[in-house]
Amino acid sequence: MQSLPFFHSYDPVQKWLRLRGASYLPEELLACRDEIEVLDVNDGTLTELPDWLPELSRLRIVFGSNNLFEEVPPVLAECSNLYMAGFKSCRISTFAEDSLPKSLVWLVLTDNTLKELPHSIGELSHLKKVSLAGNQLFYLPEEMQLCTEIEFLRLSANAFTQEPAEWVFSLPKLAWYGDAGNPFSDVRDAGSVQEYSWDAFRVGELLGESPSSEVFAAVSPSGEQVALKLYRGELTSDGFPRDDMRAALVAGRHAQLIQLLGRVTDGPDGRQGLVLERVPDSFTALGLPPSLSTNSRDVYPDSATFSSSVVTRVLQSVAEAAVHLHSRGVSHGDLYAHNILVDPQGTARLGDFGAASLYDGSSGSFREALDVRAFGYLMEELLQRSSSMAKLSELKDACLVEDGSARPSFYEILGALEEFTG
Repeated sequence: MQSLPFFHSYDPVQKWLRLRGASYLPEELLACRDEIEVLDVNDGTLTELPDWLPELSRLRIVFGSNNLFEEVPPVLAECSNLYMAGFKSCRISTFAEDSLPKSLVWLVLTDNTLKELPHSIGELSHLKKVSLAGNQLFYLPEEMQLCTEIEFLRLSANAFTQEPAEWVFSLPKLAWYGDAGNPFSDVRDAGSVQEYSWDAFRVGELLGESPSSEVFAAVSPSGEQVALKLYRGELTSDGFPRDDMRAALVAGRHAQLIQLLGRVTDGPDGRQGLVLERVPDSFTALGLPPSLSTNSRDVYPDSATFSSSVVTRVLQSVAEAAVHLHSRGVSHGDLYAHNILVDPQGTARLGDFGAASLYDGSSGSFREALDVRAFGYLMEELLQRSSSMAKLSELKDACLVEDGSARPSFYEILGALEEFTG
């Protein structure tokens, strides 16, 4: 394969071919038609995909981000085994009817210029994860409510002048949802935070990173050990960095939240950033972000096991944080193990407000129910890696019922957990 035009690398285990800087897809790929499963053509100048693409019979994933596409390539509809399509940061303004195959599970169209979705999206009955942040959408077609498998939905940084229709919040399996940075959601005053110059800090080691940010250890001008979260751009996969800050400001102080201390205005290359409290080194991430195979579910090391006392303490800590957030009209939207830091005893600190949304009383119960379902998934993952605790299993099942109105509130969850440990 190394003789292919634009060849970058090939992973024979994952059947993952990477081309870089491609202006077209070479027809020589057809020699590998029964082999390639992941076609990664990010960072090129492509405007279309060839008609022969469906001849790659084992193709499951297409990455086409950072290209010059102006429409969702309609040839994808003929790729009958396609599991994921990722076209972030292109120029896509057209999403024609029937452009995607019914097999699709994961769709990424972040940072484009879409104003509407096709009615045929309702036929994608296997969709679980849909990333649409950073477009110009102002409504969703009603047919989308037929996509009852959706667990993860990002609508932040779009053009919604009012909250999405109630059916969106009633999708039976939706758990991770964000819609900050829309006109309807930008009316609440979040207050202010102290601003700092990047040069005022002594910046140390890289503590962690994601596709949207990097986190560094640092010492503040006053000598305090802090963490600096530096965004990679003006738009993340979850939305605008400023909405991360606004949600953290509204959330305020709580023992189980990672505290916001300030804002960096002039990071390297003009990047924005946040100043956060430095969590003690005894705390580590509870899980790892989802992989291509797990879709919307977190990943844990094979050796990960948790005692019953650690599980209950983690769940109590997170529920306490969630009660506080929803009392202030903040839905977290990204309640995942990888956003939770824990110490050896199970005391937890919830962080990362990148997907958080602010709301008033009119949609509070709907939004809380979504975070509750995410909490139920977290319970499920921890219980799978711990000794059997039947009563917690019952609570987990209650959090995961498909009728959001029947799920317990976080206040009720906290009461049940306290009763269990009492």
